[in-house]
Parts: sequence; structure tokens; C-alpha cells
Amino acid sequence: MDLSPTDDVPCNGPCRKRFRPATVNMDQVTANFLRSSGRDSGLRWLCPKCREPDSSPGQAELPPELWIMIFRYLGTWSILDVRSTCRRWKDIVDSNLCLQKNLRIEFERNITLDQRYYPVNLLPAPSASLYDAKIITIDAWWPSFGPGLTKLFLDGCDIALPTLLGMLKETPNLTELLLVYIKYTSVEEIEVDFRLEKLQDLSCDSVFDVFIEVFPRLRYLDLRAIPEDEEDTACRLLQSVQCTLTELTCYFSPSMLERIASMSQLRLTQVYHLGKQETAVQLSQIKRFQDSIEKFDVTAENEALCEIGRNLRNLKSLRVDIVPDEATFVPSFLAEMTRLSLVGQSEDEQP
Repeated sequence: MDLSPTDDVPCNGPCRKRFRPATVNMDQVTANFLRSSGRDSGLRWLCPKCREPDSSPGQAELPPELWIMIFRYLGTWSILDVRSTCRRWKDIVDSNLCLQKNLRIEFERNITLDQRYYPVNLLPAPSASLYDAKIITIDAWWPSFGPGLTKLFLDGCDIALPTLLGMLKETPNLTELLLVYIKYTSVEEIEVDFRLEKLQDLSCDSVFDVFIEVFPRLRYLDLRAIPEDEEDTACRLLQSVQCTLTELTCYFSPSMLERIASMSQLRLTQVYHLGKQETAVQLSQIKRFQDSIEKFDVTAENEALCEIGRNLRNLKSLRVDIVPDEATFVPSFLAEMTRLSLVGQSEDEQP
């Protein structure tokens, strides 16, 4: 028996074609029901072609560049949620430094890192912090984690100097390093065969000669807590980086200031001065600093600040802690600082 076009079943999908039931593996009862009910039944039948997933770009097929543009507007916790959503998004986050830059690993406090410790699901974060940790050995996992770090902060940790140097060897991309309140279980200065050429910022309260070899291109150096018996070592480190160093924070003793004055290639632009106001004035009298220093942090009285202002001709930013002799203190030093555009001031009560 020949079938007329009215015996065909209409597809309600994008193609809008009509099909003979046999060609789409449809039984006659279903075909009769679909033809007789029409749209009133609310039933929609799609042919095999229209039932296939949409060939247009869907959620999973968007190019990585577009997802990166979207993810850049998310905060740290949202980025972590994105990363755990699916394998593709995880790969996008893990391969893009812009999305990773705000991710930070903070290890559990008071943790012991030894041969039994192995972190699980460690994020490829560019920043890591260890507080009050006992670091014995991390050879099993640090070599694969360290190269992704650009910032490393150790605070209050117990560690041997050779172990620290071993950690640093595996962080070739480090740009910022903080080592404060460290309890060195050994200060043996082993020979090193690496240099952290990218490291620019170093803050530490103990300094060793091996640092001269490891940190050759420092831009910022914070030595505010260096003990007096390490002053010579600190000066040797300063001497070694005088061509690149532009920012310095330290306690300027008279002997250290004398050593700094002899460093002919040192051109500081920012100084956080700790020490007596007399050394602050003497620092401002060093000729090569009179044109180079643009930012200055200091504790001094008005008279000393006036001389500092006259000496530092290009001073643009000043943060000054003042202990006024009288409640009617007048900062006349400002008249000497004609290029100043930013001033920060705090008053401390006399003891």
C-alpha cells in the first residue's frame, strides 16, 4: 500500500522535515498518535538529526581566551570554585599566570615538614607562606612545587641554613622572599651552584655571606632587624648589590652609614631610615643621594627635617614620625621641601 504525505510524521526540530515512520524506526501506533494529536497534545518529536547536540559552540567549547577574560573578574575564592568545577576549567586556571596571581598557599601553622609529610592536591599558586613550621626535609614534593613560586614567606620557622638553600634552589622564578623570626638549627654555609636572578625583594633579620652569591640583583632590601654582630655581613651584601638596589630599610648606625657612603655605585631612591636623627641628616648630606632619593621615612625633629629638606632636592614623598616638644608644634620643614607631593605624619606621645 502506498503511503501519502499525510502519513509522514513531522519533526518539531529546526529541520521541520517530515519522515516516514519506518525510516526513523517508529512504530505505527506512535506515528498515528503524533499525527492525530498534533500540537494540542504538547508532545514534540525530534528526528535523529535534531536530537544530536547543538553543533554551535557551547559552554565547554568556548575558547580558553574567552574564559580567561571572564575569570579575570572573579575573586580568589571564586577562582578556586572555578578550578574545581571541571577538568577543562582547572587546566585553564593552572596554565594562566594572570588567574593564578592572587592564589596563595598558607600551610598549616606549627606543622612539621619531614619525610612523612606529603601535601595532597597542592594548588599551583605563585605565593606560599609557612608560619612557625619545623622544616626538616621537603625533597619529595618541593622540586615540583617550587618552580611555580614567585613569592615565599617564612615566619617563625625552624630550619637549617643548608635546608633553606636547598629550598631556594628549587625556586628559580622567585621575585620576593621574606625570612623573619627564623630559628636556624644550623648556620653552615654550604657551597651553592645556583643564583636567584629574578629575586628583587628580600626582607630578613639574619644575613649570611652565601646570600651574596644567591641574591645578585636585589632591588629592595629590608634589614631593619639585623643584629649588630651581623652588620659587616649586611654591608658586604649591600656592596654586592649596589648597582641594582634602589630601596633600603635598615637601622643606620654611624659605622654602617660610613660604609654606605663609600659605595660609589649605590643610587637609592627610597629610604626607610631607622636610627638616630643625626644619621638621617648625615645620609642626606651624601652628594649622590641628594638627587636620587625621592621617598624618605624618618623619625626626626623639625630642625633636622629642615636640613634634610634642603639636602634632598628631589624629595617627593615623606613619612615622618614626630615627637613634638610642644603641643603647638609647627612643621616649618615643609617650606624646605618644594617638590613634595605626599606627606604622612604621625605623632607619638613622649614617654
